[in-house]
Amino acid sequence: GPIVKDKLWFFVSYSYNRSRLTNLGVEVPRDYQGHYLFAKMTYMPANDHEFVARYFTNPTQIDNVRQSAFALPEAEATQFQGGGLLRADWRWFISPNTRLETRVYTYTNFINVYPTACTEDPTSAYKQCQPWESEGDIDFNTIGTIGVGNAYSQDNFYQYTFDDRRRVNVSTRLNHYIPDLLGEHQISAGAEFTRLSWDYTSGFIGNKYQVNILA
Repeated sequence: GPIVKDKLWFFVSYSYNRSRLTNLGVEVPRDYQGHYLFAKMTYMPANDHEFVARYFTNPTQIDNVRQSAFALPEAEATQFQGGGLLRADWRWFISPNTRLETRVYTYTNFINVYPTACTEDPTSAYKQCQPWESEGDIDFNTIGTIGVGNAYSQDNFYQYTFDDRRRVNVSTRLNHYIPDLLGEHQISAGAEFTRLSWDYTSGFIGNKYQVNILA
């Protein structure tokens, strides 16, 4: 809706999705919770200038992603993923046939996997907290045991991964339209700068893992 008539407008939308799915023989459900937020604001101080700002994010948490009948709740994992876009555009209508477009944006994307947080609720089938832990704590100390064959994975999820990526982009382009020169033509000139960064960390909880083999 409008904030200032014929000058400033906004739009916002939000949705929340949750689903639970349990594989046969598994004690705890795969619990998916996703948030989706989009916001946009448009400002026209004059007829020949337009500014648009956008923001989008979709953080999503998925508990108990392993869903194996041979993985106890204490060995379950959580995947936290999503991204975010923050973008600003400026359009300058220099003349009916000439337009300058400038854009700046930053985009982030991440996928993180780690042990599922514990609960203090004794009636829940979810991973139970130890006496020294509080509700929602994530155990990055207890070494995980991987089950091989028909052996159970237990004690804790055995590894962690943090994968974060970011792109920053700045661009500008001048467009000139020639409508009546043996047809329609467009002449464009511009410049663009992009910076990419990637942070990745992976390892084993407690710097090692154990293997439980049942032949």
